[in-house]
Amino acid sequence: MAHETIPQDRARTERLQEMLRTRRQTLQQEVEDLLRRRRATQARQWTESVSDAANPAKNMESADRELALIESRSRLAQQFDEALAQLEEGRYGRCVACGAAISLERLNAVPFAKRCVNCQEQAERIDQLEHASERRTI
Repeated sequence: MAHETIPQDRARTERLQEMLRTRRQTLQQEVEDLLRRRRATQARQWTESVSDAANPAKNMESADRELALIESRSRLAQQFDEALAQLEEGRYGRCVACGAAISLERLNAVPFAKRCVNCQEQAERIDQLEHASERRTI
């Protein structure tokens, strides 16, 4: 299904673009900081020659948490990239259900919102009803 390009108010577009770029930049900095810390931790662990039996397991657990956080932040940064591309195409900030503009307040709170508040609430009610009927059949 092809998306119709909907012209947006220039000031709104600029505000959205600034918000997305700022948040994307913050995320990128977080990822770079996490990677730097991860490399420093690895270097420190490799240079330490004496460790007790609990340290390798503890180090692995810590590494797993760090990697999961890096991956999560990287996925989030990718979502910002996708949102910026949609903004350039004139598709960002429009409800996929009704086509109305999603409020700036909602987009500031949930930059990847695909629906306006009313349509999101309706989708959640439908989802709840579907899950309730699934639970009854189990």
